Amino acid sequence: MSAAGQPGGPGAAAPAFRPDRIYLGWQYALTRPEPGPPPGRLALADDRAADVRAGETGAGIDPGWRAAQRGKQTLRIMFDKPTRLRRIRLEFSETEIARTQEFTLQWSAEPGGPFTEIVRQQWSFSPQGSTGETEDYQVNLDSVSVLELALKPDLTPANAFATLASWRMM
Repeated sequence: MSAAGQPGGPGAAAPAFRPDRIYLGWQYALTRPEPGPPPGRLALADDRAADVRAGETGAGIDPGWRAAQRGKQTLRIMFDKPTRLRRIRLEFSETEIARTQEFTLQWSAEPGGPFTEIVRQQWSFSPQGSTGETEDYQVNLDSVSVLELALKPDLTPANAFATLASWRMM
């Protein structure tokens, strides 16, 4: 440190200080943890958006998704026009850590709600045993504008990453 409290020696140009860093000699530490990359944009499998809107053959999110950040995540599918759904299939996979996940699946006839819960369920994953969960729901939903899946990936303080192997609708 120079006499003025700036990093560098005599004759060195003083670097610009940034308010998001705490300077410790020549090193710095972030005042807040890096949030990580933004979550990936969900896409319809096989580019069949028209099929989902029409409620025809099974379309959905495949081959998988992983949150960019730890903690609770909400995935929301908003249809261009009200859609009829008769079946919803969810597949979850976890092969790395033991964790207990909770998910809530709900729908709304209006883009802004209110939402009606379809199911709320918990599942415990174990790398040595139960690494996958498949849920297949027969539903009778007319005029669906929004389908929402809320994931709590780990009910313990560890806070794992939310993952979804597949989300299909018919």
